[in-house]
Parts: sequence; C-alpha cells; structure tokens
Amino acid sequence: MITLLLILTVLLCCSCSSGNSSPEPQKFKRPDVPTMINNQDQAMAYIAKHYWDNFLKEGREYPADTSTLIAGITKEDFEKAFAEYSTFLNAISVTDAEASQQKLATLAEKAQLRDRRTPFWQSFSQMQDKYFNNPNSPYRSEEIYLNWLQAVMQSSVAPADEKTVASGLIPFLSKNRIGTPAADFPFTLGNGKKMHLYDVKSDYIILFLSNPGCPNCKEITDELEKTVMIQQMLDKGTLSIVNIYPDDDYQAWKEFLPEYSDKWINGWDETNEFESLYYLRAIPSLYLLGKNFVVLDKDAPIERIFRRFDGNMLIFQ
Repeated sequence: MITLLLILTVLLCCSCSSGNSSPEPQKFKRPDVPTMINNQDQAMAYIAKHYWDNFLKEGREYPADTSTLIAGITKEDFEKAFAEYSTFLNAISVTDAEASQQKLATLAEKAQLRDRRTPFWQSFSQMQDKYFNNPNSPYRSEEIYLNWLQAVMQSSVAPADEKTVASGLIPFLSKNRIGTPAADFPFTLGNGKKMHLYDVKSDYIILFLSNPGCPNCKEITDELEKTVMIQQMLDKGTLSIVNIYPDDDYQAWKEFLPEYSDKWINGWDETNEFESLYYLRAIPSLYLLGKNFVVLDKDAPIERIFRRFDGNMLIFQ
C-alpha cells in the first residue's frame, strides 16, 4: 500500500512538473545561400530576401507564446535575428532592400492571418521602428523604414493607429530619396556671402547638419578631421563638406565658427528654407551626395558614410 502511494505521488509530481515546464526554444534558422551563387553581393541580397522564410513559413509548428518566446524562438533571439537582417539590408542595393522589405511584410501578414495568437505583425513593426527609425540606431535608414511604412498602408492586419502614424511620416521620408537629386537651398557664410548647395563644385558632398556645442556633432567633427582619406579628398577637391546650422541663434553660431575646419563650407540657414525641403529628425544628421547632387545616403551614421569610400573611389549600391 505504501509502495502504491509512493508511485502515485511520483507520477503526480511528474505530471505537475511536465505541465508547468516551459517549452523548449527553437533555434532561428537563416537561409543557406545556394551553391550556384558565388558573388558576395548576390549572396547578401539572397539572404536578405529569404531571411524570414523559415520563421514565417506556412505549416511550421511552434509552441504558444510565453513571456520569453515568440513563435517558438526566444524574444532575445528574435531581436538578434532582426539586427542581423538590418545589417544585410544596409549592405545591399536600395532595390534589393525594398524587395526584401516587401517580402517580409507579405509573409508577416499571411502568418498573422493564419495565427492570431502570435503578434507577428506587431513584433516586426516594433523592430522596424527601433532599428530603422530611431535617430540613435546604427542601422537607421529612412529609405528602408519608408519601405515598411508603405507596406503598412497596404496591410490588412496593420492597426488603424499604425496606419495613421505611417501616413503622417511617409511625406517626410519621401523627401530627397536615395537616387534622386537633393533639393537645392540657400545659406549664408560667416562673411555674409550667400551661397546655394548647387554652387558647390566637387564630385562628392557630405552635407552635415550641426549645432554649436552639440556633443554628438563634436564626435562627428573629430571623426571627419582625423580620417586621412577624408582629408586627402578635401585637399584634392573631390569632396566638399558643407556644414549647415539650421536653427535661429545666429550669434551662437557665429561665435562657434572658429571651431569648424576652414576646409569646410560652413553656413547658416538664414532664410529657414532648409526645414521645408528636408526632413530633419535630429541633429547631427549626415547626407552623402554624388555627382549632380544625387543622394547616395541620407541621415546616415558616420560609419556608414565611411564604408562607402574605398581609398578615393566611392563605393555605393
């Protein structure tokens, strides 16, 4: 009798333990590159486009969400995966990045319609905002975020408030898109001379929006001034740095002018036209322009600007 009670007790305990145990997390699996693709750029574009295929594929079995799991993988692994996806998107062409974002939105919507228990769409929207829209994100990209917002407007699962935000941001993010000529604007130099952006004659332009005394602006200034490649291009005249103060305290800017390099073109937006032509989310902000003032990158981290240069030849997608 005692033995029987012990067995029943053990079985009951095992049953309770099994019922309360957390499901085993699955591993996130990114796509393998087909052996026929041996070009690095094509391989990265392939990975970006197919990055979420396994996670969002129809028929994949996964446990219900918990406080730590989303669709079977840990929330930490989900964010790590999104960070890696963001790295690929920033490394491939604008066209390939747009195709990848469109595919992700389509897969996420289908997954959400199949399974209302798991917040697929919400989870991806939160990551899109955090990685591509946050001014402090090293992955930030107006172009890539715009791709997602356009998908939001077409989605049947995006909530109304998300569509309201998207519709408000899209006109701003659509200004000065990559591959189009940057808007011309006037500015005033320290000596009172008037100039326009289109007066600048060089192969490439770094448009730097800064404020006097801004610590992050100082960090970028230091990086630009200590980078040998940048200095060599400035000396050869193949690169110009146009440093614009877009705010109203003229006296503060005038007093701070000696802190800027005399190799730069330092100006003040006296007419306040810049704000109507460009979307300035935060200061500092960097644009990279090529020949004919075509936008090569916008509101880009300084590291991404540098990665687009190799010696004195600009590398861009």
